[in-house]
Amino acid sequence: MTQLLGRPGSPTTAAPGAADRTPAARTARRKALLHWIAVHSLGVAAALFFVLPFVFLFLTSVMSDHQALTRDLTPNSWEWGNYAKVFDTPGFLTWWKNTLLYAGLGTVLSVLSSIPVAYALAKFRFRGRQLSLMLVISMMMLPPQVIIIPMYLFWAKQLDLSGSLWPLIIPMAFGDAFSIFLLRQFLLTIPNEYLDAAKVDGCGEFRTLIRVVLPMARP
Repeated sequence: MTQLLGRPGSPTTAAPGAADRTPAARTARRKALLHWIAVHSLGVAAALFFVLPFVFLFLTSVMSDHQALTRDLTPNSWEWGNYAKVFDTPGFLTWWKNTLLYAGLGTVLSVLSSIPVAYALAKFRFRGRQLSLMLVISMMMLPPQVIIIPMYLFWAKQLDLSGSLWPLIIPMAFGDAFSIFLLRQFLLTIPNEYLDAAKVDGCGEFRTLIRVVLPMARP
């Protein structure tokens, strides 16, 4: 028995890691390596897709005025003083304030007005639900050039709000077609069992929306 175990060709005396040098093991390692490269290559490509525009904007911001109009991708001289010049530009702070006002109020009003409509289209069962959804989708396909003149006449002539940000902000309080459609698609993924459990506990539709649906839809 001892002689059998001590033979050079017996399996028990094989060198450590010999199984890793078999053709099957090498093929498995090669496949694992190719899979790792493929997965991470897609991740790197996606990261570059999102990062490169910011890199381009940063490099352009530190170029001279003349070089920024050329095809150069890297600055010949780093003009860090451009950032100070921006704040010295007349009207820049007003533009910054208008951007924050429009973006902030527009986002809040759009979300608050779109959530109830999306919730109704996703979870309520009523006659004409599909027709209502089609009307919302049709609003997404309506070219803005079609309504720009009537909207201008409405805001300028009837409400006298031309020259202000309110014609851009107020419409956000009445729902946005894309936001409604996007929220509706996400709310469809929330199981109805959660809503039924909330109603069994005594929650109405509004309280179910606030206490159950919105926390689950936070992502």
